[in-house]
Amino acid sequence: YAHYVVMGIFANEDNAKHAAEQVASKIKDAACTIIPFKNKHMVTVFGSDSRADCNTFAASYRDIYPDLWIYDKK
Repeated sequence: YAHYVVMGIFANEDNAKHAAEQVASKIKDAACTIIPFKNKHMVTVFGSDSRADCNTFAASYRDIYPDLWIYDKK
């Protein structure tokens, strides 16, 4: 995908896995993945080639996760 909705970046892979499990339990349509990012682990909850779709997804879950943000893959 060209764009991802990110819930967090973790130095420890186990912490990233735990965060992904927590998100999956709270957001049923989340497609959690862990992507390597600058020697860390980025937890994404949604991916799309459409930035608008990512914005829509993030906006619909900001009540649960207010710090969701969009990562644009280069």
